[in-house]
Amino acid sequence: MEVVYSREAARDALAGRASAVALGMFDGIHLGHKSVLQRLMSISRRQSLLAVVMTFDRHPVSVLTGENVPSIISPQEKIRLIGEFGVDLLIFWPFDMVLANKSCEEFGKEILKETLNARAVVVGYNYTFGAGGRGTPSDLSNMGASLGFKTYVVPPTLVDGRPVASTEIRNLLASGRVREAISFLGRPFSISGRVIAGHGRGRALGFPTANLVIPPGMVQPANGVYTVEVRVGGRMLPGVTNVGFRPTFGEENKTVEVHILDSDLDLYGKEITVYFIEKIRDETKFHSPGELARQIASDVMTARNILAVTRRIWYNGRGLETSC
Repeated sequence: MEVVYSREAARDALAGRASAVALGMFDGIHLGHKSVLQRLMSISRRQSLLAVVMTFDRHPVSVLTGENVPSIISPQEKIRLIGEFGVDLLIFWPFDMVLANKSCEEFGKEILKETLNARAVVVGYNYTFGAGGRGTPSDLSNMGASLGFKTYVVPPTLVDGRPVASTEIRNLLASGRVREAISFLGRPFSISGRVIAGHGRGRALGFPTANLVIPPGMVQPANGVYTVEVRVGGRMLPGVTNVGFRPTFGEENKTVEVHILDSDLDLYGKEITVYFIEKIRDETKFHSPGELARQIASDVMTARNILAVTRRIWYNGRGLETSC
């Protein structure tokens, strides 16, 4: 899959070839996005069109209002997950006020027709476009009749009667409901990063930890203790993670501390990915390190019981299923 970051690069990559285009922010690549991307691939193959995904380099709300909308996945993870569908070209279109102020007609003519040479356009049921987000899938369909493309609108994907949406997933994660988030994402929410030096307190308590900093701009799960799976290189290892400020020790910086069960690996400087399976409890301030150590031992037992069930459900021949 080719990945480009500008209109000019997109035009060059297409080289005049006709395309089927999926439009959207695609934050999280959740089950609703999966339906859109599967429809894109079906149409592109059937009509012998180049499969193109057009997303933005930042959330439109952050440009229009200045409000920070935290991302569920990193750009690197978005590239990896979209690539797994077999997409030919992924465009991270720069979102700025010039684009934001384009009318629906300008968006259709200048971008979909002239730049992307679209013959088919695939969108979710709630997709909006054009200045003020006034354009709807119905408007896109009507526009396509004169611009030479057909619009395909994908209906909502429902989980327990609720439409799957990135906003709902952010809310679930912010409240610590990571198990519910799995049912919307189709895989566990994860945080990746390089292990940094800690204070060694976990090791002193008998539970050595690897420490991560939550990347800027990413969704921050609610403070608390979680059952997790940890990918280290090609291995998937069970663990317990604390997200928060370590109130027993009066810390001020929010971190992710990971204890891998039955292992004393030296992970300093290594890239790891932490997959959040289920919340065990809220973060708590304890009266002493000894009291904290006893609680961690209890958390480890709880995590073992949870993983005894979830590993049977989520494991397949190649390990924990972390893809779409």
